[in-house]
Amino acid sequence: MNSIKFTGHDPWIDSALKSLWPPFVELCKDVKKFEPQPLSSFEDLRLRLEEKRSQLNPSMSNDEIAAHVDRSISHRADPDIQKHDAFRDRIVNTYVQSALLALAFTEAIINRILATGLASQGKEALFQMIENSSVVQKWCVGPKCFCPSFELPKSRALYTTLERLVHQRNALVHHKGRIEIDGEEIYSQGPFRTFETIDEGLRWIRRYFSLPYDLEEHATRVLPSTIVTSVSMEREPIPIAHEHRAAIGKLGS
Repeated sequence: MNSIKFTGHDPWIDSALKSLWPPFVELCKDVKKFEPQPLSSFEDLRLRLEEKRSQLNPSMSNDEIAAHVDRSISHRADPDIQKHDAFRDRIVNTYVQSALLALAFTEAIINRILATGLASQGKEALFQMIENSSVVQKWCVGPKCFCPSFELPKSRALYTTLERLVHQRNALVHHKGRIEIDGEEIYSQGPFRTFETIDEGLRWIRRYFSLPYDLEEHATRVLPSTIVTSVSMEREPIPIAHEHRAAIGKLGS
């Protein structure tokens, strides 16, 4: 086989993704130690809301105003709502950045694998055709062109994370929204999949951080060592996502 040399700027993406990990760890610590305020701490807010409601709605009785404000205070004092309000901006910021960078790195890794693998068998002309495929297709089908035994089972968590990450990235980068005319939906992009709780959001962020390194490790277990060239010397400080351990033979480690 001819000598094959691959060069690229994927280490830049690797470094950018890793730079987000320490702030994410601090965010997780802050969420874990968060303690919601008791209902009594909302009394000042209650008084302000009652005064404002009275000014805006002079025809409302005091009982009606009190009932309306009680509902508002009960909502704001809910522990889950307090946690959401306290961390939403930080989590959304980390979620978006990690999703975009993780997918960029995931695609950089498979592009490197495909370019090297195809060139090793004199099939480099196929790269341009495969390169235009989706990231999911690149990972699921691309390596089969030079290693028919390669599999990325759709039943495994690695595929689930990859599919979701691609969907989320597309919803963010190619946002089109939803259009209705007279109440009838005319167009709707596949919706951005929000998370219902702060803890769920954190779990997906961990999976996004972990995915490119886990996919690379999965590839090293199947593809010839001459094809899989290391993109990053170390995955540290990013650990393997718990959900991915079984897929790459790390269960219980």
